[in-house]
Amino acid sequence: MKNSLSTSGVQSVLSSTKPIHSNSLKIFISPSSSFAVGFSLGGWCGSAIERNRFKRQAREIIKIFYLSKQPVHVLVQTKKKLKEIKNTKEEILKILNQSK
Repeated sequence: MKNSLSTSGVQSVLSSTKPIHSNSLKIFISPSSSFAVGFSLGGWCGSAIERNRFKRQAREIIKIFYLSKQPVHVLVQTKKKLKEIKNTKEEILKILNQSK
């Protein structure tokens, strides 16, 4: 099962929803017929290793959170460097719980 958000999917999520903010993350959530997660992480937020680790962890957290719920498209953007985000799981779950 492909869980990546395509370029057109990213554009539709950005244009159709408002983000939910935390101190270090911004997450866009849009109802959809299939589940997909996308990331907007520039080189400024960390090395490729840090970005890939963050994406792996975040994708799994979001997938488990929406496992038995309606499918959505989720776009994650960072506002801080990845090293400055202390607890990725708590930060993401806090935002996802706000979206209910």
